[in-house]
Amino acid sequence: LGAFIEIGHELGLRIHAGFNTMVGGNSSNLGSQGVLVRDSSKRDWATVLNTKEGFKNALDVETTFFFNPHNPDVQNYICDLLKDLAAYKDLDGIILDRGRFDSMQSDFSELTKEAFEEYIGEEVDFLRDVMPAGHTGTINSDMPYQYKHLKKWLEFRAKTIHDFMTKAKEAVRADDHV
Repeated sequence: LGAFIEIGHELGLRIHAGFNTMVGGNSSNLGSQGVLVRDSSKRDWATVLNTKEGFKNALDVETTFFFNPHNPDVQNYICDLLKDLAAYKDLDGIILDRGRFDSMQSDFSELTKEAFEEYIGEEVDFLRDVMPAGHTGTINSDMPYQYKHLKKWLEFRAKTIHDFMTKAKEAVRADDHV
């Protein structure tokens, strides 16, 4: 990256680093890679999906392994990576790609469930109160009424990403890098 910055600036270009924010690995015909693959102690950092077959860790059913954006350990890990990236001398900026939940099917972990219950002030049954098993993403006009906490769930997810982005910005700016 340092060489790109140096040569790019010599050519009059601004250099921004792209960062695949909430992805912790992937699997392809070339093999599997990423922190979620390399470090089995971080398995619970992977998002939990609400599949037709039940709640499943993304490492067991996906080829792109998203993190659980609500996990504080994940957030701290990503903020540390962003601080390291921002420390590159003369980097013009960082572009955060995939700074989101994987899909409507994620994250249905116990950690996120407990945080959501605290957020709304009551216990929930994900499948009865939030979203049916295996829901793939289309929200029709009947769903907010059929699933009493769907709107709050969407609000909670948006707030999670908003709060993380604020935390990431503060972490990077704390050292006056970018």
